[in-house]
Amino acid sequence: MSSLSDQIHPHGNSEPDVRMLNGPLVIPKAHSASKLRQDRDFWAKLEEKEKEREIQTARQRLQKDLQQNRDIYNHGYFKISPPHGVVTFVAVQVKNVATIWENNSADTVIRAMNRYSDIVRRATRDFRGYEVEAEEESFLIAFQQPLDAVNWSLTVQLAMTDTKWEEELLSCDDCIRVFKSRENGYDIPRLIFCGPRLQMGVSKGRVDSVYHYASGHMGYRGTEVYRTQGICRLAQGGQILINESLWQDLPKDQIAPYVHREVGSFKLEGFDNLTSLTEVLPQALEERARWFGIICAECNKLIKPKEGYVKALGSNWHTDHFRCWQCKKVLNGTYIVKDQKPYCEEDFFQYNAPRCRACNDPITGGFIEAIESTWHPDCFVCQRCHKAPTKDDHIFEFNALPYCTECYNTVTNGTT
Repeated sequence: MSSLSDQIHPHGNSEPDVRMLNGPLVIPKAHSASKLRQDRDFWAKLEEKEKEREIQTARQRLQKDLQQNRDIYNHGYFKISPPHGVVTFVAVQVKNVATIWENNSADTVIRAMNRYSDIVRRATRDFRGYEVEAEEESFLIAFQQPLDAVNWSLTVQLAMTDTKWEEELLSCDDCIRVFKSRENGYDIPRLIFCGPRLQMGVSKGRVDSVYHYASGHMGYRGTEVYRTQGICRLAQGGQILINESLWQDLPKDQIAPYVHREVGSFKLEGFDNLTSLTEVLPQALEERARWFGIICAECNKLIKPKEGYVKALGSNWHTDHFRCWQCKKVLNGTYIVKDQKPYCEEDFFQYNAPRCRACNDPITGGFIEAIESTWHPDCFVCQRCHKAPTKDDHIFEFNALPYCTECYNTVTNGTT
C-alpha cells in the first residue's frame, strides 16, 4: 500500500509532480516562480539579440550609403582634385558611437548620422577638401592647404552644435545639451554642446598617394595618416587637437575666430617620439576647454582634480607616470632631458654621456680631449709608466695612445 508521499514523489524528486489527488490541480509556487524567471530571461535575451541584429543591419545600410555618397562627392558633381605631396589630414569621429546606437532607435541614429555626414561633406566642399575615408561614425579628409583644414574643423564643430537634433537623441548622455551661463555678470545661456560630439585630430606631412583603379579613388599611405588618426583618438568629444608643428606655421590672422591653448606632448600609439599638441576651439565654444581638463602625457587619460601631477617638458603627467625613459623609474627629483625625453642621471650618463677611451666608463664630470678621444683626467696617463702628465710635460702619441717623453723614446727605440 503506497502512501500519499509516494504518489507525489514516485521517483524521489525534490519537487512534486503536478497531478490530480482527489482535489483541485495544485501548481507549486517555487516551480511557477522559477518558470517565470526563465521566461523573462528568455524574452530579454531574444529582445537583446533582435536589437543587435537591427543595429547591425542599420549600420550596414548606413555604411553602404556613405560609400556611394563619397564617390558621388569626389568624382561626381564636384570633381574634387586629390591633394598630393605635403598633405594636411583631418581625422574626425563621433565619440562613444556604440553607446548612441544602444540607447536610441536605429532610425533615429541613422537620421543623426546622415545629418552629421551632410555637415561634414558640405564643409568639405566649401573648404576644398578631399574625402579619403568614410565610415559610419568617422571621416578622413585631406587638404592641400593647412589653413583650409583648420577652418574646416572649426566650422564643423560649430555646425554640429547649431544643428537641431531629435529629442530622443538629445536624451542620451553622449548627446545631451550643455549650456554655459554667466557672461559679464549676467546669466545668459550659451549652448556649448548639443548632439553627437566629434573628436578631431589635425596633422600635416609628406605622404604617398595610392590610386585605386577599380574605384577611381585616391588613397594615402604614410606615417602622417596614422599620426592624424592617433591624435583624433586622443581628443575628447567636441575637441580639436592640432599637431604643434603645423599650428606654428599657420597664418593666425586668416583663421576663423578661435581660442587655443597648448595641451602638452603625448606618446601616440606606434610612435617613439612625443607629439606636441595644441587645442583649438571656435571662439563661441571657448567654455568647452573647462570640460576637457588636463590629460596625462603618458597614459592619455584625464588627471582628476584631486590627483597630484607633474608639469614637465611642456606637458602634464600623473605623479607616478613621469618616469625615466630608459629604466622606467619614477622621477621624483633631478632629471636630465635629451630629445624631449626625461632620464634619471644614472641612465642619462650610461646611455648618452661620452665614454672614456681608457676605461670605457661614462664621463660625468671633468674630462680631457686628446688624441681624438675623450678621457677621464685620472685615466689620461702614460701607457707605459702610468704617470699622469704635468702641465709642463710633453705627451707623445704612439698607436693612438699617450706616452711621456722617456717612455715614447723607449718604445720607439730612441727615435722621435
